[in-house]
Amino acid sequence: MTEVHFVSSASIGGKPSKDFSRQLEFPGSALTRPDCWQPISTLIDTGASACFVNQSWVNQHRLDTMPVAKPIRLSLANGGEVDKLTQAVDLPVRHGSHTHNVLCYVTNIGKYDVILGMNWMDYHQPALHFGDQRSLTFAKAGCKLNCLHEGLPETVYENGVCHSHVQLVKGDYQTGDTTTKTNKDGKVTTEETMADIYLISAQ
Repeated sequence: MTEVHFVSSASIGGKPSKDFSRQLEFPGSALTRPDCWQPISTLIDTGASACFVNQSWVNQHRLDTMPVAKPIRLSLANGGEVDKLTQAVDLPVRHGSHTHNVLCYVTNIGKYDVILGMNWMDYHQPALHFGDQRSLTFAKAGCKLNCLHEGLPETVYENGVCHSHVQLVKGDYQTGDTTTKTNKDGKVTTEETMADIYLISAQ
């Protein structure tokens, strides 16, 4: 049986009309060569079964690809075939201080550089927050151990601002939340410290 991956039609059809609710798009960065992080537009697509990177972005940054063992059908929810996936990229992707290698299939995905699907959501289990300012919070134990800087939970907002959350512990000096921002070159820098250093005395 031929392997099949799915993707939402809205994610590959270009920019949605202003009459539609905006999608879950977050700025991030990806490592294209050693010490070279490039800014990317990423779509969190709950209708996608896997992760994808735009063919044009791969070509632009001359990324090395690897062939898949057997072509994979890329289909919409109605079963209509969009493409055959034959190449993939192991791409380090970063949102705030959350960094993880993502296996992305190479295909044409409209205006987005990267689409992160349900396999990525299931693995990292970010908490999605909706409303006027949508955000992702990474706090899973595995992410604290392997993906997050110093193991600190991180909230990433649509506008590129990120908060690292520090939990105050008795007897320890800890900093408060730190606000960071993704610059146009893809680097994440500290923008503002939200709290001073505290000492919680052990009782």
